[in-house]
Amino acid sequence: MPTTATPPHRRSARAGAALLRGALVALAVAGLLVGCRRGQFKLAEEPPAHREPTTTSIYGDWVLATPTDSTAFVGARLVEMTLDRNRFVLTATYPSSPAVVVRGTVSEGEGGVLTLTPQTSTQGVPHSAALVLVAGQPVTVLASAAGNTMVFSTPTGITPADPSSVWHRKEAAKAAGQVPANP
Repeated sequence: MPTTATPPHRRSARAGAALLRGALVALAVAGLLVGCRRGQFKLAEEPPAHREPTTTSIYGDWVLATPTDSTAFVGARLVEMTLDRNRFVLTATYPSSPAVVVRGTVSEGEGGVLTLTPQTSTQGVPHSAALVLVAGQPVTVLASAAGNTMVFSTPTGITPADPSSVWHRKEAAKAAGQVPANP
């Protein structure tokens, strides 16, 4: 009667081949683990679309990013602001009119509340119907910045007539082509 059993020499050859394959897989996995531990193997990926801001400072040179027709600067071609811990200078440039410049002092309260007190007034200046800043009358905003963007919003408990706007750092806005060459 014929037997269906595999001859012993074939069984040992198959077992040897399986053992060799297992050893090769084990060596490959060990090599990968050693390479990963040494930092030789890294996943390559695109730079992230979002980068964490490098600064949260509200101080510096800013340009208004909010469309001027939805702010107190209706018709302005460019609105710039220099803001430091003690003072501010706000310049609104209008077509075919002299720029409106307002200077004043800055005081910072708790939780990002910023009070801008103009030392000069816009009353009686062309285009000042929309932009009314009265010397000595403070304007209070909640100021928050991250990277190249700053937001002025109405603090809780303050009347909604106070300003709310988005500003971009002047240098970043220039680099992005958001600042006109000759305002």
